[in-house]
Amino acid sequence: DPVTCSFLPLTCCNGTTFWKHTLSCSCTERRIYCELCPSSFHWSTKEEHDQECPEKPVVCDDCKGEVLRKEKSKHASECPMRVVCCENCEGFYAYSLEKEHREQCEKKKLACEYCELELKGDDEKNAHLEICEEALIECAFKDIGCNKKAPRREMQEHEKDPHNALLNQVILGLQERIEHLERPLTALVKKLRAAHAVGTSQ
Repeated sequence: DPVTCSFLPLTCCNGTTFWKHTLSCSCTERRIYCELCPSSFHWSTKEEHDQECPEKPVVCDDCKGEVLRKEKSKHASECPMRVVCCENCEGFYAYSLEKEHREQCEKKKLACEYCELELKGDDEKNAHLEICEEALIECAFKDIGCNKKAPRREMQEHEKDPHNALLNQVILGLQERIEHLERPLTALVKKLRAAHAVGTSQ
């Protein structure tokens, strides 16, 4: 009996010839399998599948490297060559060059970590920290034992308070050191004077 292709209105009296037809490129509706993924589809939709196959390698627009289509979105968010926009100057640069751009950006903004004032550049920030009322500073009497740390606006009041106890301790310590040094020095002077007197009398 004649065999008819279910996809094309082609009748063939020879069954063998029919199967050759369905397996040959002449039948555009034959089912084929993707070489990369488990999908099967009609030959006529092969090109469409090629544009969607998740296992097919595609080229990254930024680094020009190959990644699987299913991983392209993830790669795009992590690619070191992805293009990002500077929030300060609104210029564009590759993510891998972010450090260099931030150092050279003429409009980069830095926030004071104490008062959160926005500043432009390292020089302006360093100058601000010298006068910032909220910046933590050490007591001027640190060298004599005061370990107080406070915002600059509070430290001015703190340093007005008497540090007599600390100063007295320092003075007493210096006096002890002076006395300790004076004893051998006095003995040495006496010894030298005695030696000089003996030499003069001879």
